[in-house]
Amino acid sequence: TTTTLSGFLNIQTGTNDTCQVSVDVSIDANGQATVTGKSLFPGSLNCGILVTPFGTWALSPDSTTAVTATIGFSGFPTFCSSDVTAVWDNANSSLSFFNVTIIEPPNEFCIINGGLIADPAITIVP
Repeated sequence: TTTTLSGFLNIQTGTNDTCQVSVDVSIDANGQATVTGKSLFPGSLNCGILVTPFGTWALSPDSTTAVTATIGFSGFPTFCSSDVTAVWDNANSSLSFFNVTIIEPPNEFCIINGGLIADPAITIVP
């Protein structure tokens, strides 16, 4: 099974940008998700140019309401990458980030807000 999570995320790196995000996901027979592609597009003019996806991305369901997302962004002059917890909504097949902060030592950070919707829809089962 394959799906694409897409929507808008506000990404605060060295700048504050709202980007259209697209994440391609392949899900195997055991329910293991693999991110096969990721892209940022405008919204903000910096998206896809100064603000880009960074590092390896992954998704791992924790429950029917939470997903651990390994995500990262490169912005000017900051980059950040980490595992974060995002909210999953089975009814809307959506993944939401609410003031998710990634701290990158020594003093860089990113804050992510927004949501992505899976198309075609997928459901996390217990």
